Amino acid sequence: MKRYSSLIIALIAIIILGNILGINRWIARRSIPIAVYITVYPFPFNISGSFSEGYFQGAELGGQADKVLATLAARGHCKVAIADGFVDAKEFQFSNFEGNELVMRCKSGGVAWNEILVIKEGIVKEIRIAGGLWL
Repeated sequence: MKRYSSLIIALIAIIILGNILGINRWIARRSIPIAVYITVYPFPFNISGSFSEGYFQGAELGGQADKVLATLAARGHCKVAIADGFVDAKEFQFSNFEGNELVMRCKSGGVAWNEILVIKEGIVKEIRIAGGLWL
């Protein structure tokens, strides 16, 4: 019993230290489910963040919206929110898109998160994420 208590305390300390040092933000840029599982604040199994430069999960921010969506769709299990419901991200057609924010709902391994692509003049300027454990 003492061994398990020590292991749990060590695991909690590692998670909190990772959050304080910003490791979770680095991981979120590459793999949302891993970041969701190790993020402590503001609630266990929850993450939120905003990215406006560099790469996000293999997609270049500042790139063409259709290429960014194709890259994100290839890496995850995402559906795009449209007026009538959700459509698989791999099947979404940009020819009908006229908004400036594209909302995607992604699920993997018991975790769901939202990715919001902020699009201006066909270029992805920012990606906002929020998600957590779902049952």
